[in-house]
This record gives sequence, C-alpha cells and structure tokens, in this order.
Amino acid sequence: MKRVAIYTRISRTPKESGDLEGDRLGVKRQETECREYAQKHALLVVDVMEDNDVSASTGRRRDSWESLLKLAQSGEIDGIVAWHPDRLYRRLADLAVLMKVVKDRNLKIYTVKAGEIDLSTPSGILMAEIMGAVAGHEVRHKAERQVSKAREMAHAGLWSGNRVPFGYRLDPTDKHNLVVHSGEADILRQARRRILAGHGLKDTTRWAKGALRDIGEPRETLTASTLRNVLMSPTIAGYRVYVPQSERDEWDQRRREKKSRFDDFQYRPGHLFEAKWDPIFSPEESRSMVSLFSNPERKNPGRAPKSMLSGLLYCQLCGSVLTYSRPKALGPVQEENTGPKPKYVGQTPSYKCSNNSLVCPGLGISAIQIEDYVVEIFRGVFSESPGFKIGTPKLNSLPDQDSRDRLVSLENKWLDLYGDNLMSRAELEKRVREVRQRIGQLDKLEARQSEETARDAAVNDSLTRWDWLTEKTGDQYHADRIAELRSIFKARIRRITILPTRRLWGRNFQELRVVPWYAGGEEPSIDEALAALHVAERDQLERVNARKAAEEARRQLRARRGGLK
Repeated sequence: MKRVAIYTRISRTPKESGDLEGDRLGVKRQETECREYAQKHALLVVDVMEDNDVSASTGRRRDSWESLLKLAQSGEIDGIVAWHPDRLYRRLADLAVLMKVVKDRNLKIYTVKAGEIDLSTPSGILMAEIMGAVAGHEVRHKAERQVSKAREMAHAGLWSGNRVPFGYRLDPTDKHNLVVHSGEADILRQARRRILAGHGLKDTTRWAKGALRDIGEPRETLTASTLRNVLMSPTIAGYRVYVPQSERDEWDQRRREKKSRFDDFQYRPGHLFEAKWDPIFSPEESRSMVSLFSNPERKNPGRAPKSMLSGLLYCQLCGSVLTYSRPKALGPVQEENTGPKPKYVGQTPSYKCSNNSLVCPGLGISAIQIEDYVVEIFRGVFSESPGFKIGTPKLNSLPDQDSRDRLVSLENKWLDLYGDNLMSRAELEKRVREVRQRIGQLDKLEARQSEETARDAAVNDSLTRWDWLTEKTGDQYHADRIAELRSIFKARIRRITILPTRRLWGRNFQELRVVPWYAGGEEPSIDEALAALHVAERDQLERVNARKAAEEARRQLRARRGGLK
C-alpha cells in the first residue's frame, strides 16, 4: 500500500460560509474528497497538509506546500493526493519544482478531479504544463474581472467590503453601504477640534481612547498614527477611494526605498468618487486635516504642551527662545498633618534663556507671573470688545487664469491633440506634468486656506470658554487646558521680548520687562521699551536709596538716644 500525503489549499475563505474567522470549510471539503479517493484506490494517508486563505498564483510563501516538498524529498511518502492540479500549482515555476521532486523520488501525483498525473513521461509533463497555463490564464482573467468590478463599484460609491473604517458600521440591510456610528463620529469631530485648538496628536489619542471606553467601544490598540490617518481619510469625508494597483505598487516601492513620505501621495480627482454613505467631515474639514498633517513646517511632536508661552518668549540680550523650567524635586519632606511632599529647588517654575553663556548669563522670568500677566491682557481685550474674534489674513489666491477648470480643459485639449497625432508623447508628458503641478499648487493653497479657517474657528470656539480655560487650582492653570490657551496666544501674539533688569523690585513683577508684538500690528521699539525700563529702574533706585538713607537716619537717631540714657 503506497503512502501518500493529502494537500489542500484555498485562496480565500468563503465569506458566505458564515465564518469570518476562517473555519476552513473549503479545505475541509477538499480533505474529505481526497480521503475518499485514497480509500477507493488503496492509498495509505500518513499526513494532511493545508494552506488556508493562501494564493498559489502570487508567489506568496506557502508554509504547508514547502513542508510537503520537504516530506517528499525525505522519502517518507510515495505520492501526493490533491483535489485538483491547480491546488498544487498555478505557476510553471512551482510545477518545475514539483517535477524535480517527482523525478528524484519517483513520486506519484493523484488528483480527485483529473486522476493520476504522470510527470515521468513527456505526455504527462505536457498535460501538466497545459493545465498550469490554463490555470494561469484563469487567474489573470479573474483578476481583470475583479479590477473591472472594483472600478464599477467605486464609480457607484459602494463599499468594497474591506475592514469597516473608524466611525462607521456596516449597513445591516446593504453590505455595500456604511452607516455612521454616532458615538465614534462625535469623538472624531472632537478630536479634530482639539488638534486645531492646539492639543498634541498623542495627547488627543489618549483622550480618544478614554472617550471610546466611556461609550463602550474600547480600542486599546489605537495609536497616534492610526488616528492621524483616520482624520486624513477621504472615507469619512464621504468619498469612495479607488487607486489603480499600478499606482499603489509604485507608491509602495517608493516607500520601501524610503524615497517618499506619506504626504507625497496625493489623491487625484480620478481617485475619489462620491460615496453612498453619509460623511462625518465636510470636504473643507477634511482638507484642513490633510493640510495640517502634511505641512512640513508643523513642529508639534504630538505631546501635550507643558507651558502656555513656550515658543513665544524671546531674550532681548541674545534673541534666543526662553524655555520652560520646572522646579526640580530633591525628595520627600515630611510636613505636619499632610504627609510627605516633594522638596523643590527654587520657589516657582520659570522661563529661562536657552543660551546660557557669557553673552547672556541666564535671563529668566517667573512663569506664574508672566502667564498671569498675559491672561490679564486678553481679559482686558475681551472686556473692551465682547465680540472679539481671532482671524488670520486670507492667503493670496492664484491668478484667475490658473483656475482649476481652465487647467483641466487644457489637459483634455492636449490629450486630444496627442490622440490626433498632432503632438509628440514627450511634449504631451511635459505639458501634462506642468498642468498637474499647477493643479497641485492650487489644491495645496485651498487646503491651507481651509486649515487656517478651521484653526481660527477652533480658537474662537475656545474663546467662548475663556473663563473656564483660565480657572486655576492654587497658582497653577489646569494642565489639560494649557494647549487651548497657548493656541489663543499664538494666534494673536507674534512674539514677546523679555528685557533684562536689575533686581530692584525683589519678587515683585515688573510689567515694563514684557514687550509683546501683536499679530497684524507694528513691531514695537525695543530701544524705547529699554529706555522706559531704565527710567523706571532709576526712579526705583532713587526710592531704594532714599529708603535706605531714611533707615540709616532712624538707626543713628536710635543710637544717639540710647547713648543719652
């Protein structure tokens, strides 16, 4: 009795079987028929190997197939039983490997649907090659049908049946449609508002994970990059995406070679189709997210800001940025009735010049005092102008002759000229490249304008909650509100110059040291500010000297009175 191994394979687990986890019904049916064939032909089954949901036409690694070849090479089996020859191979390269094993070990190939295949004779090899060529043709023809079907579904705005995106659920009445999940959609809208208001991406991701847990839809594997991709996705803006495989392969190759960033790939009009499902973001809101995350000038690393004025304060002596400096904890100190508390070096946090050198020996200012001062400046603006709103100047638009419609019509005109053999291919490629570059510039300009408008709207929304944002616990502002305050200040203030001072005021805050430059306003004169500070210092010095002289006079008077006694 000849020893055989059964090999089963299916390219894709049937979804209509009702088992989306891969219950292996397809390969199990093959195994059952192969066992019946072996029993009918007096073959002893010594092993069963299966490749579930693995294609034989793509060249993808098939673990069980490779194990089968090793088992045959070892001489532990005399033959292989399969349901059909195309379960073993669909490429002539795999057939060549199988033929070598058959020749080396005098192996027999049995199939339920095609009978025994004798690869030791020219006729058997010819039949195997013909069946392999037919299988390859079937694969290519099937791929053409799938591409055509995918393109047709995209044009109709239908869902293709892949993984359901964040913010949606599959429509129970239509497998090609999506319905908005209200809880997740609200989280996406709030995440967008938080990011535009100044919160970091990682901080927003942590918030989103907590919000998802609160609504009973936990996603503990949610990462910052995943949330960024969701917020940039055309799907939640109501678009069905279809990109030809050739363009996807080109992009994947560039990404593997590390020659491209995510934002280098731009969806063109031919890639996006109006979807059947309802959008979560409007097209303008979606463009604002794409522009924000694709902006090369964006320096936000995604973490929550630790201070509200970082990046706005500059040293007058050397022009360097003042960085936020926290008190350093030395260790716990026992306090009466309160338990151990950390002991700090210094009394309060501060902003210090980052260029600590001989030219600028560490200019600094109290963080609590400067932040309170800036908050009071804005509070005064609101009291004088209750309807105060922040708005950035509109970006310059491209000339009218470079409108999108005109550029698209030009491209179509040149394509027609090329089709009539009135233009060379090289000339066509040059002109189309120029047109698409100008269309890309227009797209970026519109996206940037959408980003600026959306950011202004988010900041103005924060202004409506000004009293809540500026609430304090002790002498500190709430850490989760600093990001929005910081965005308000950055939208209205270009920079704040901190002037050096002599230590004449002790711990009292000197407003003359702070010289703000407001957005849209003229740059203040630092020389005039320094002169005013020097006058104030001179007056303060005179008052200090007068106070010292008075104290000395009183001391001498007391000494004389003591001598008389």
